[in-house]
Amino acid sequence: MSSSLQQGIINHGHLISEFSQALAKISDALRQTKLTAELFQIDPVRDAISQLYAHIMLFFQQAMRWYHRSPAGRALSSIFKPFELEYEDTVEQIKLCAEAINDIANAASRAEVRDMHITIQLMRREMQRRDQKLTEMQSQVKATQCTQLKMEEKINDSLLVATSEPQSPVRINY
Repeated sequence: MSSSLQQGIINHGHLISEFSQALAKISDALRQTKLTAELFQIDPVRDAISQLYAHIMLFFQQAMRWYHRSPAGRALSSIFKPFELEYEDTVEQIKLCAEAINDIANAASRAEVRDMHITIQLMRREMQRRDQKLTEMQSQVKATQCTQLKMEEKINDSLLVATSEPQSPVRINY
């Protein structure tokens, strides 16, 4: 067997292996992207997902062109255009797009956490303000109750004096 034929067979096996790994990477990227797309429905995520899909479609077009070649054409392309030369850039772009989507999602998540932190701080301040107001109102109610009790005591004392029988004056004889 000639060395170029042996190299072609080795490259063909390598190419098939690389196609399989690329499909696994694409599958992982799509799985991760699905969750991100559901959680973060914002334009930067949509744009990054569009880029990801465009590169995936390009990879599938390249793979279909290779697949539709004759067996001899596939063997020759594996010698003259190995995976690294013809497909690696597209697979790398898919990887970069998936990373960009994750980066956007992480940034959006941090922004949401910051917004929740701000909201919690505002709610805490409002609760403190309400607690302070409630404490003031309780003090006012206690003061009013004390005043009311004193008034009731005075009224009771006045009623006792007014309703008691007059006593005869005491006469002192000298």
